[in-house]
Amino acid sequence: MKIILASTSKYRRAQLESLGLTFSCKAPDVDEGAFKKEASSPKQLCELLARLKAESVAKNHPHDFVIGSDQLVDFNGEILGKPGTKQAAVEQLLKLSGHTHHLLTSLCVKIRDEVSIYTETTKLKMRTWNEEEIKNYVDKDSPVDCAGAYKLESMGRMLFESIDSKDHSAIVGLPLMAYGMGKVLAGKEVHLAINAGIAGALNRGLQIGDVVQVASERFADLGVQEAGGGFT
Repeated sequence: MKIILASTSKYRRAQLESLGLTFSCKAPDVDEGAFKKEASSPKQLCELLARLKAESVAKNHPHDFVIGSDQLVDFNGEILGKPGTKQAAVEQLLKLSGHTHHLLTSLCVKIRDEVSIYTETTKLKMRTWNEEEIKNYVDKDSPVDCAGAYKLESMGRMLFESIDSKDHSAIVGLPLMAYGMGKVLAGKEVHLAINAGIAGALNRGLQIGDVVQVASERFADLGVQEAGGGFT
């Protein structure tokens, strides 16, 4: 079974590479704009798009571990995505200037018929900036491919007064910490996840420690022994 990232994002690719994983990237065939009216909330839209991306790639890779993700800004119920142009980026930042907003990052893992979705919410308070200052930032950082029009891993962090998140990796594009992806994707756990039902356990809201316990019990039923903190 292979690991496939249903994304062409260089930021998400770098995140998985930092875990030392062997994986491939496939572009999902999803018209994101077509689904905006179908969602009743920003979170529902974010999770829907993450799932659609994973399912789009999984159609041609039904036996692989497919990861889909989406990210958007929830500004008092208004959805802000990737600006696409510098002018649109300036407009987004002028709107967010001096206010609090939420950055939603949804991740969907699909393993055969198992689908698990997790959303991390980051609360950000932006300092007040004038148009000239914002244009200067956009020219230097070019955040046109980032939801909210800022790069927190770069110069964008200077725009903010406070950032409240339990998983800062989610800001980049994949919530690796809260979801426990490092544990689930480490070596044999990918293969064992199918029989252990790890994806289903995560989908029920269990923390990674509970998931490992679920896996341990399942492996015991199957006659698989745990050794030295891992499974054999």
